[in-house]
Amino acid sequence: MRWNGSFAIVATTLMAFAMAAGSAFAQKQNLKEQLLGTWQLVSWVAKSKDGAKTDPMGSEPKGVIIFDSGGGFYFIMIGDIPKLASNIRQKTTAEENRAIALGTFAYFGTYTVNEADKSFNVRVERSSYGNQVGTNNKRMITSLTPTELKFTTPVTTSGGSNDWSFRRAP
Repeated sequence: MRWNGSFAIVATTLMAFAMAAGSAFAQKQNLKEQLLGTWQLVSWVAKSKDGAKTDPMGSEPKGVIIFDSGGGFYFIMIGDIPKLASNIRQKTTAEENRAIALGTFAYFGTYTVNEADKSFNVRVERSSYGNQVGTNNKRMITSLTPTELKFTTPVTTSGGSNDWSFRRAP
């Protein structure tokens, strides 16, 4: 069989159709499928009950949020935490304890997605903030692309609100 320019045109056309179909399929992912994976913190704006904005963990917290396919949810935020004078995690001073409490916010549990109102709910199983354990909290998605996730926690356990921005981890 002789290969000629016509074959190249047909092959290129078929590849274009396959790529277009793949792109259309990706666009039809449901909200849960779009959330799956690991997201790295870009920004966190916390507002108190009176509307004042705060930096709850200093100017440069680091963090991730992970959604797994089984409905597991993992949230870890860590600010600047000083090294311990004793170099022993179980032997800390009152000042070190305060810095750790203010600089650490982590919880995990399960999540469900509401396609209709573009939100997800988290049911907290364990948390570094004990008052959060056993709560069920709604997050409103304000933007979701393949590389960016933004959402709002309209009411936190302390009565304020949070605006979050994440980028998909590489």
